[in-house]
Amino acid sequence: MHQRELLILSASEASSRRTQRVDPAAKPTLPSFVRETPAPHAVIEVVAADGARLRVRRHGNPRGPRLMLSHGNGFAIDGYFSFWSRFLGSFDVVVFDMRSHGQNPRAEPPNHDYAHMVPDLDGICRAVGEEFGEKPTTGVFHSTAAPNAFRRAAGTG
Repeated sequence: MHQRELLILSASEASSRRTQRVDPAAKPTLPSFVRETPAPHAVIEVVAADGARLRVRRHGNPRGPRLMLSHGNGFAIDGYFSFWSRFLGSFDVVVFDMRSHGQNPRAEPPNHDYAHMVPDLDGICRAVGEEFGEKPTTGVFHSTAAPNAFRRAAGTG
């Protein structure tokens, strides 16, 4: 049986081509730019009309202005943590994954379309207002989440 060595490179080590040898049984430490998503202050589960389940998580400062963030197709909001983590001290940060993405259970594949995702967003917005209180909210969306927000605002879901 061959024993392999695990090499971990920090960004600076990789650029200077230095390596660090570590015990393969030891748990590797994450580079400084990789952080784990913290536990949320609260979680809401929104159930869509077709039964799809959508987890909505609240982080940050509940007294601050509210930001709601979601991701692009094929991604998960936790993948954007290095971006939204910068708002945690000052903002009420509400994050969610689109149906069948991230922390949500898989929904029916034929329902992965605007006709279902726009009402999903509407249900999420209503649930956030009911659970956390109504206040001015800014949406910060990437890719698939953005057209859902546009269609919701225009009433063309």
